[in-house]
Amino acid sequence: MIIRIEMFKFKSRQGRIALGYLREHVASLARLKGCLDAHVARSPEDPDHYLVYSRWDGLESHGAMAHYLRRNPEARRPLLGLVPLCDGDPRTGHFEVLEG
Repeated sequence: MIIRIEMFKFKSRQGRIALGYLREHVASLARLKGCLDAHVARSPEDPDHYLVYSRWDGLESHGAMAHYLRRNPEARRPLLGLVPLCDGDPRTGHFEVLEG
C-alpha cells in the first residue's frame, strides 16, 4: 500500500478559496482505479495550511495516477487553480506502508 501526501501553504486568507479546488482534486483522485481513499485536511493551528492524503493499493496504481495527471489537462485543472493561491511550492511525497 502507498500513501501520498500533498501539503499546501496558501497566502493569507486564501485557504477558503483553495478548499474548493482541493475538494475537486480529492474527488478526482478517489475516482481513479487503485485509490483506496482520499481526504483533504486543514491545520487547526493555521487555517491556510492544508494537506491532501490519499491511499493507493500499490506503486503501480500510484504511478498510473501520476501519469494520468500529467497527461490529462482537465485532471490538472484544480491543481493549476491552486498555483496563484499558494505561498511557496506545494510539498509532495509518497510512502510505502510497512506496518499497520
